[in-house]
Amino acid sequence: MGNAPYAGMMETVAAWGGCAGLYTAIASLLHGRGEICGAGAGCKRDLRVGRFYREEHPGRTGPGVREAQTVTAMKCIHIAILLLCLAASLLAAGCVSEGDDDVAVVEYNRTGGIAGFDDRLVIYENGTATVSRDGTVTTFSPDPQALARVRAIVASEAFQSLEESYLPQQQGYDLISYEVTAGGKGVRAEDGAVPAALEPLITELNEIIRESTAP
Repeated sequence: MGNAPYAGMMETVAAWGGCAGLYTAIASLLHGRGEICGAGAGCKRDLRVGRFYREEHPGRTGPGVREAQTVTAMKCIHIAILLLCLAASLLAAGCVSEGDDDVAVVEYNRTGGIAGFDDRLVIYENGTATVSRDGTVTTFSPDPQALARVRAIVASEAFQSLEESYLPQQQGYDLISYEVTAGGKGVRAEDGAVPAALEPLITELNEIIRESTAP
């Protein structure tokens, strides 16, 4: 099965000349211009919308005749079904744009230590953030200046040059582990081996977590 239904829907979109053609076809139905069809026998071209149609009353002529045609109850049902069925195909074909406000730009995990940290911070493109700690999830808007500093650090050459892992030679249960994913890069470090280039970012992210719990 997989993407077979979407493939069929996208073929339908392409058959109507892409998204614009599909919208025009729906508009033709809504305005009672007749049955939409391909460029074949019995089909005429509506110069106003640039689409082909088959007249419902081919023998009738005169100004405003087509505009005066009544949309029947059955056609309304067909339109409703058409709109519902094509919603998925429009999205699959790229006719419906989606914002990227909820895209995560920074993901940060702080675990371990004597305090037993288990914190997760996610900063989103729209400037909001979520903090998960002790089973509670808090959504808030951090200080814009702090976010600007975080973005600057993530974009810096010093951060981008970091390796994936920094672990101390001696492990301990009281050491805090830090994991940062940002700018297409993931870095993990533990107390005793945190590189200098990572320390400013950890400081900023810890402060944002603290801010989320402030009264």
